[in-house]
Amino acid sequence: MVTTMGENKLTDVIARRKYFSPTTEALVAAVEIEKPKPVVDVSDEFVCHFRIRKPNSEIVRSTHGIDELQALLLALSYIKSEMNMLRTSVGSDFRWIGGDVGEIGIKVPDLAK
Repeated sequence: MVTTMGENKLTDVIARRKYFSPTTEALVAAVEIEKPKPVVDVSDEFVCHFRIRKPNSEIVRSTHGIDELQALLLALSYIKSEMNMLRTSVGSDFRWIGGDVGEIGIKVPDLAK
């Protein structure tokens, strides 16, 4: 499950990544992931908030899972999908430090199966 987060402030960020244009080195997007935590007043449910910043917009979402790992994997899967859509919409590839051009650098199992 993916939900929109009302407050845009992430408090306990555990991972960040920036993506750049391979030709101009301009920032294309920045990703932040917050540490998964238990959902208040709900047993056996965890939430993982994350943000994707683009030059003219920002996406802040939350994924929910039965444990911290599932919530984190769902967040990574959503981020990977968003970054693939961004690549299509800008009509070119981008890169991250340490990665090849066109590589998003997020490897997660196909959770749709």
